Amino acid sequence: MRYKMKTTILYLFSAAVQYKPSYLFVYIAEIIVKTVTPFVNILFPKYLIAELLGERRMQYIVGYILCIAFGNFTGHFLISFLQEKLNKYYHDDFSKYFDALFARKNMQIPYISTEDKEIMKKAQKARDGLGSQSGGIGGIATALSQAISNVFVFAGAAGLLLANAPYVFLIVTVGVIAVFFLNKRINQIQVSYFEKISENNRGYEYVLYNLTAVRYGKDIRLYHAQDMMSTQADRYNQNMAEIGRKQAKDVMPWHEMSKIVMALREGISFLYLGYLGLRGFIDIADFMMLVNASSALGNALNGVIIQMQEIVKRTLFAYEYVEFMQMNVEKTSQSRIVTTKQMYTIEFRNVSFTYPGTDKKALDNVSALIKAGEKISIVGSNGAGKTTFIKLLCRLYRVDAGEILLDGVNINEYQLEDYLKKISVVFQDFMLLGFSLKENIVLSDSGKITDGEVMNLLAKVGLKEKVQSLPMGMETPVFRYFDLNGFEPSGGEQQKIAIARALYKNGNIMVLDEPTAALDPISEAEIYEKFNDLVNNKTAFFISHRLSSCKFCDRILVFDKGKIVENGTHRTLMNLENGIYANMYQTQAQYYQYS
Repeated sequence: MRYKMKTTILYLFSAAVQYKPSYLFVYIAEIIVKTVTPFVNILFPKYLIAELLGERRMQYIVGYILCIAFGNFTGHFLISFLQEKLNKYYHDDFSKYFDALFARKNMQIPYISTEDKEIMKKAQKARDGLGSQSGGIGGIATALSQAISNVFVFAGAAGLLLANAPYVFLIVTVGVIAVFFLNKRINQIQVSYFEKISENNRGYEYVLYNLTAVRYGKDIRLYHAQDMMSTQADRYNQNMAEIGRKQAKDVMPWHEMSKIVMALREGISFLYLGYLGLRGFIDIADFMMLVNASSALGNALNGVIIQMQEIVKRTLFAYEYVEFMQMNVEKTSQSRIVTTKQMYTIEFRNVSFTYPGTDKKALDNVSALIKAGEKISIVGSNGAGKTTFIKLLCRLYRVDAGEILLDGVNINEYQLEDYLKKISVVFQDFMLLGFSLKENIVLSDSGKITDGEVMNLLAKVGLKEKVQSLPMGMETPVFRYFDLNGFEPSGGEQQKIAIARALYKNGNIMVLDEPTAALDPISEAEIYEKFNDLVNNKTAFFISHRLSSCKFCDRILVFDKGKIVENGTHRTLMNLENGIYANMYQTQAQYYQYS
């Protein structure tokens, strides 16, 4: 527990100070002001009362009153000002900063881990841990500053009481220790509910995201899914409410006992000090000082214990974030650079692969040699292994057995970033972003390419006239997430934008996974006619269920149940007796024949 607390505090504060160095000075200033302010009401009232009961010198009386008034005003003003600055200028910004770090970490995690339920659960607990459960760095920092300032207040008040009324110190200490154990039980109950809360939040956020996501709007409305999804959201809400009720019910008795102990502590302390005053051991001025010191001691000691428990609880939650951020990410230490050339030879040698959590092999002892510059069409039924073949080539997964070679070298020996630069891919489930059309094509390189070059790419995929008709041209936002004047591309237009993105990357290996699935026949024909121009004499893979595309390729690989069962040209495969490809082709062809 100490390790988690220490690790979390060091991680969050070092990151925060590195991001905004001035934070440390404002934070320390707040602690100092919160430490000094209570002593204004402990010390000066004593001197004021002593002066009123003694010589009654007006200048001293006025001076003490001004000190009390000015000290309280200045102290509370500075505390309020500094807390406002910490929350608005620092903590709110830190929340966004740590969210951004979290997002970057997610992108560093191997792709295969995004399909691992345990990793996704860790990610959700990390998000919740540094969010609603811990209050973020702001919640932890506030609890820590309260604890530190209370330590100093406790030390000062304890000194006054030990010197003048040691039994009051004992009474307050015993009461606070009792409260400590009561609050410890409260924190244990709250921590025990964290797992349930995090799991419930994950489901609720999924349903809520899909309800509000524009891309799912048509299906939700046309299939009347809103009622079902709203019911699911209500169920998660009800679950959360039920969890909250159970948590409150479990916590309430301990809260009430804590209040009773605190009331008894205050009452007994006050009665004892009254006894000392009546017996003449202390005068009225000392009585006032010790009453205030007793209250300050109790509040400070109680604050130290409660805030330390709060720090432990909050850091336990936030540690989920720290643990996730410090999770080892598989890093390739390879420094080998891919030789620069126009075309590459690719070989799959006895490759097998099984997705995590399954027993069925997605690829089973697959071998294939693709010559430099060769155009390969990959066909097969759904689940045959076609896309898995490509994902392994893209190093989104590691093979379980066998190896993949690029120009005779295992692809895992190459520096990952350099290797990926050589591949341009359009997956079937590609994603467009709610930014400008140009940014969707060039992504982070928007400052390195001219509008003319982008327009040439758009012309290649048949979007030039469409883009020229848009009010802001290629600067027009895709979709209307952020701008009502955005461009809502059709399914076919979205595919063309994705193809333009792949062309811009200009990888030496081109992969097109169902690139014309959403295109109309005319647009599809245009893409096919320009096929050689699009791939530009590169090694290319073309996955499609429309077998008419195979005539543009040099060779066809037919997948079935994770194996390559046929390999050859269109003519060769059509002549195979009971061939899978021939059967698929003839089945499709009959739908294009007139009766």
